[in-house]
Amino acid sequence: MAGNQLPPRFEHLATLFTTPDPALHPAAVRETSQKLAKREPKDQTFDGLRTEPTLFHADGRPVEEHA
Repeated sequence: MAGNQLPPRFEHLATLFTTPDPALHPAAVRETSQKLAKREPKDQTFDGLRTEPTLFHADGRPVEEHA
């Protein structure tokens, strides 16, 4: 809120959102991120607590990489 730069909560999806790919519409990436955020614990970054993703696939990778 003070204008500080923060890293994205879902780093893989952030990369997909900012990387031009004609086969992948940015709105689809945004929608996926919003759906994942609803299933993750509340983001407390603005309270000074970095909130890491907690959902992981059976292979050990974050669910966002499979989404």
